[in-house]
Amino acid sequence: MKKVLLVVLMVLLVPCAGMGEEDYTWLTVSRTKGVGLMESAYLLVNDDVSGGCWTNIQAVKDRIRYRLESEGISVSQEEFLITTPKNPIIVFSVFGDRFVGRCGASYRLEVLVPAASSSWGTGSKVNVAIRGLMPLWVNSGRLTSAVDAKANGQLINSADSLMDSLLADVLSSRKDKMVVNAKKQCFKEFHPMTFREYEEKLKAHQSKLNNKSKK
Repeated sequence: MKKVLLVVLMVLLVPCAGMGEEDYTWLTVSRTKGVGLMESAYLLVNDDVSGGCWTNIQAVKDRIRYRLESEGISVSQEEFLITTPKNPIIVFSVFGDRFVGRCGASYRLEVLVPAASSSWGTGSKVNVAIRGLMPLWVNSGRLTSAVDAKANGQLINSADSLMDSLLADVLSSRKDKMVVNAKKQCFKEFHPMTFREYEEKLKAHQSKLNNKSKK
């Protein structure tokens, strides 16, 4: 059986689990359609705001989680062992402070997936690889509050607005033929697990081995 590799253009290369090893078939999904593969996500909210400008952080996180799960995207409270376009990291970041009584802040929503770059040194057999996370989707904005006011209401509305944009792209991308094909061939048998779940499976497996060795 052919091994299928999914390529999201300019972002990443993902080998599909459970395939044969003879050769490869390439599936290409454009970066703009990659969010259509998302079925779950690890959600992070970064607070880099001072001056008492943002105090409803959990409410904003809950709103983002609600919007995702309303469209069938489950949200994990723990980091995944392996991150793919099927289960990316979603980050909502806010940076700001209070200036002359007003809160000024910039905010950004990102969908992050793994990316890698590699090269061979001249005359060397050593392959140098740089791995990290790259945005599959990103949108941002800025706001200024009224004098002596918090930015709480504006930030939860801003998060809602960014989620409108993200989910519109998700729903549209789910209809893309290559996204549909990738889900069938590449991610059908892949079930994301967290680090904790992986460690629990390892412990259970080790316990079985120990019990067998005692018999």
